[in-house]
This record gives sequence, C-alpha cells and structure tokens, in this order.
Amino acid sequence: MYLDTIQKFSAAAETRAAAVRGSMPSFFVAAMMAGAYVGLGIILIFSVGANADPAYQKLIMGASFGIALTLVVFAGSELYTGHTMIMPIGWLCRKVGLNLGKGLISCAHVGNIVLGGINRDVLNWLFRNDISCNRINLINTLYLIS
Repeated sequence: MYLDTIQKFSAAAETRAAAVRGSMPSFFVAAMMAGAYVGLGIILIFSVGANADPAYQKLIMGASFGIALTLVVFAGSELYTGHTMIMPIGWLCRKVGLNLGKGLISCAHVGNIVLGGINRDVLNWLFRNDISCNRINLINTLYLIS
C-alpha cells in the first residue's frame, strides 16, 4: 500500500544526494536562502498578526506562514524538515549512504540557521526600543525552536 510512496521518497533522497555530490556550496546557499525565507515569513507573521482581531489572529498568522513556505518551495530552497523526512528513508532503502545522509541533513540544518539567525538579529535590532523585552524573548524562542 505504501510501497510506492516509500520508493518515491527513496528516489528523491538519491536525487538530493547526487545534487550534493555535484556541488555542496550551492546546496548550502539554497539551505541558507530557505532560512532567510522562513525568517521573512516570521517577520510577516508578527507584522500582520500584531494588529489582527484576537478571534482571527491565529488564522491570519498561520496563513502568513504559508506564504513563507510557498516561497521556499517555488524558489527551490532546501528546508531542513524535508531532508529529515526523505534521507532516513533513502538510507533504509539503501539508496543513500549513512555518512552522506547525515552530512546532507546537517548541512541543511546549519544553512537554515545561518540566515534565519541573521533575520532574528535584524528583528532584535530594529525593534529593540519599540517592543518590550517579552516580545523579543518570544522571537528568540521561536527561532531557537525552529
């Protein structure tokens, strides 16, 4: 029943591994861009959600985050969460080696954090005088969780 899906995921893992073997720096840049897009999405979420009616605030903030994820997909960036899904399946199906899979997941994770962390720092700098410490701590907590 799920064999077709597992085979597609393992083929996707093999394709990603071949792309990384071809050019690791370009993969890392794509991972950094994904972190930047998600960071911009977080900025959009707080900007739009801050003035929203509390009854609809979560709905509006969730839809705004969907814009960031759509940008990640259409821009061709490499998001960490997708690789943590396909690489273990590729390894279990013997399409990807363990070291390459771990390296690819680690590279995607570090790349997502690099520009995501820069976005967080820019947010802190921009709003340091305008937003209370509680909101800045909330922003820092959200970036540490993601």
